[in-house]
Amino acid sequence: MNDRIYIKPCPGMSIPMPDNSDPIGAEGALVPNTSFYRRFILRGEAEKSRPPKLSGKSTKTKE
Repeated sequence: MNDRIYIKPCPGMSIPMPDNSDPIGAEGALVPNTSFYRRFILRGEAEKSRPPKLSGKSTKTKE
């Protein structure tokens, strides 16, 4: 089992960050894969998601 999951809160829901009591923003966050956070998903308060893609230049070089 993965030790971390990326979740996004559903509209109107507030989910605490793992390190403090600030809520996770609408963009979501990487959190520990614990029953505490999995219960938010099971109750429909959050959804498992993928982290946003990083923007910027590719590391590949043109030939």
